[in-house]
Amino acid sequence: VDDNHVVLVRQYRYVQKEDFRWEMPTGGIKPDEPPEEAAQRELGEEAGYHAGRLIPVSIYYTSKSVCDETAHLYLGYDLTQHKLPPDDTEVFEIQTFHFDDALKMVRNNEIRDGMSVIAILHAALLRMR
Repeated sequence: VDDNHVVLVRQYRYVQKEDFRWEMPTGGIKPDEPPEEAAQRELGEEAGYHAGRLIPVSIYYTSKSVCDETAHLYLGYDLTQHKLPPDDTEVFEIQTFHFDDALKMVRNNEIRDGMSVIAILHAALLRMR
């Protein structure tokens, strides 16, 4: 995958009870696992890739008044295929999109996951530099 494309996964989210939605590969950090290692692991489990470079972009609270969850956002570059077994609860489709198409999907509310929206908009800002 090159700098003009983004890998998205499409999966059903039971809480929202909606159709399958496109989103960035995301996931939790295991106890004592550094955030960068968690990002690589989730990228492998959900999308089947390994990033040659992970660039830290942002650390933010997912919901400042409801929970204490902190998200660590990375952009991955120099991706190579590296499939890891997914979690038992994950069933999804993997597809690469041109970055401009992913940005349109955010604008058209086709991508509604907050972490994914933040990641794509951060990447758009970085591309403007």
